[in-house]
Amino acid sequence: MSDSRPRAGQPTDDVAALRRDRDEARAELGRTVEELGHKLDVPARSKEKAHEAVEATQHAASEAALAVAGKAQQARTGAADLAHRVAAAPEPVAARGRQAGGALRAHPIPAALGAAVIAAVVWQIVRRRR
Repeated sequence: MSDSRPRAGQPTDDVAALRRDRDEARAELGRTVEELGHKLDVPARSKEKAHEAVEATQHAASEAALAVAGKAQQARTGAADLAHRVAAAPEPVAARGRQAGGALRAHPIPAALGAAVIAAVVWQIVRRRR
């Protein structure tokens, strides 16, 4: 008669399959526990959201700064063009133009910020009309 029981030290296919199932179930349970832990960790999730908001704000600010710099350059170019045209204008008008150009050259950052504020206001108005 043949013995259908496994020999000592030789697991059957069923035992090996059960062990694989057990290991897979443990791994899945570990992932589930990690996911639940993450969902229940409100302070960490709040920090993540705050970090994302800071990054989005910094990105928007850098884009706005680049836009302002571009507009400032356009304003400088336009001012230089107008300065050439002002040469033919009457002296009081030419003097005021030189004064305004000097003020822009002396204080480019406030002028750029003013242009940015005006652009933001126009953007808000256009956005609300849609």
